[in-house]
Amino acid sequence: MVIYFIQRASDKAIKIGFSHRLRDRMYGIKAEARDSLEILCIIDGGRPHETALHKQFSESRLDGEWFSPCKSLLEYISSLKDESIDWEKIPASTLIKMAEETKARIANFGKAGESLETALIRALDKAEKCDKEHSKR
Repeated sequence: MVIYFIQRASDKAIKIGFSHRLRDRMYGIKAEARDSLEILCIIDGGRPHETALHKQFSESRLDGEWFSPCKSLLEYISSLKDESIDWEKIPASTLIKMAEETKARIANFGKAGESLETALIRALDKAEKCDKEHSKR
């Protein structure tokens, strides 16, 4: 299970949710939102963690699982991002090579005509499935 933070383009509202199947959930959210969405962050977690986050940011709740992009929520999301890598010290040529390799790997999960975002969601779902199978052993 994962907890996701997704931002709507039109009003910058942030959805805090959890899912067992992120790809399917993303399709549903896109259909409901009828807007462009950006995945801000994905972390391990389930319903109890999601509920705690909803309570933590309840003052900025807009509707359901959507919250205004208040300073405390944006800072929290920023704190979740991996700080162990100092991107400033990595040469640009290395970053370009990493991006090209990653794009090629992600694209391999997609089907003909799918966007890179859809392929990434498919890759994440496959990883979730592998994690579940591994944890059952």
